[in-house]
Amino acid sequence: MERNNAIDFIKFFAILSVVVIHVFPRDSQIGLFILDNFSRFAVPFFFTASGYLFGQKMIHKRDSFDYFKKYIIKILKLYLCWLFFYMMYDVLILYKDAADVPKEFAQYINHFSFLDLIYYGTGTSGYQLWFLTALIWSVIILFGFFKLKKARLLLTISLIFNLLGLFGQSYSVFYDLPL
Repeated sequence: MERNNAIDFIKFFAILSVVVIHVFPRDSQIGLFILDNFSRFAVPFFFTASGYLFGQKMIHKRDSFDYFKKYIIKILKLYLCWLFFYMMYDVLILYKDAADVPKEFAQYINHFSFLDLIYYGTGTSGYQLWFLTALIWSVIILFGFFKLKKARLLLTISLIFNLLGLFGQSYSVFYDLPL
């Protein structure tokens, strides 16, 4: 499959948008409000681009399940490596700052849950790992709909959920959807 330069071009602006979302202060200035909300296309774009590229590979591969399995394992390895990194980082900070290290360490270990690690991608200071767990679940869902030949239905459902999420969070200034 050839490289898609249009996707790479938009990725550049999406990366800048992610930086804008996380760096600019949240205050009442209208310019920052507009900039922050305009930048909200970035994360849905990354999911859409990943799904599109995954789908293209699925179309062109004879053994689509084998490709699916390799893709999931690759993302899972990436997630687990970074999860281990952030866990070690957290433990080092704990040993540096804690007065009662065994008690603090026990609390750190006890606050982990399977749901946090596998579904939400949280539990460590590496909160940004949520993207990898969400990508894994998204690819699993996409693969299932792809096998059922219902990818267009999934696109429609995803668009509806995305709009609901936007009005439930980012665009609640316009219409507050309490979900």
